[in-house]
Amino acid sequence: MMIIAGWLFAALALGSVQAAETQAREPEIRGPGLLCLQRISFRLEEGERVVDLGGGLHGAHIEIRRAGRPFSLMENDIMLPPDEPGRKVFQSGEATLYLYRNPTAYAVSAPVDGADRPDRVIAWIGGRALNGGHGDRAIYSRLSFGDTRSLACDFRIGTGFDTLFSN
Repeated sequence: MMIIAGWLFAALALGSVQAAETQAREPEIRGPGLLCLQRISFRLEEGERVVDLGGGLHGAHIEIRRAGRPFSLMENDIMLPPDEPGRKVFQSGEATLYLYRNPTAYAVSAPVDGADRPDRVIAWIGGRALNGGHGDRAIYSRLSFGDTRSLACDFRIGTGFDTLFSN
């Protein structure tokens, strides 16, 4: 009887953990609004919503859906530079956006304090909503770059130890 009760408790606990994980993957972040990470912000439009997000010590990943077609934003402190140079498509302040193919993705390079190189890849944006054409500008032009702590963000996705150990 004790063994059955132990298995039942374990199954209920596992079910609760799985339910919590499922709920964590379905945040209620909907546009319009300003979505902020550490070094990038993105202006969500009406009808766009975050369908998945994750974060850790060095970065965050956000999947956004618009009109059934998703795209992802990823910010990370420890990204490696791409093997091949991309085509420069957009400049905003000190940040530059480069287009890469296979699959279509854009890398954001910007100066980072204390980095060993003057410019470093700090973020990627890609997904089925992007095709490498002129229409992509309607998405990537809503990105802003720089420290987001002073911005009036509607939604903030944190990274690092402060996020992991906060209540």
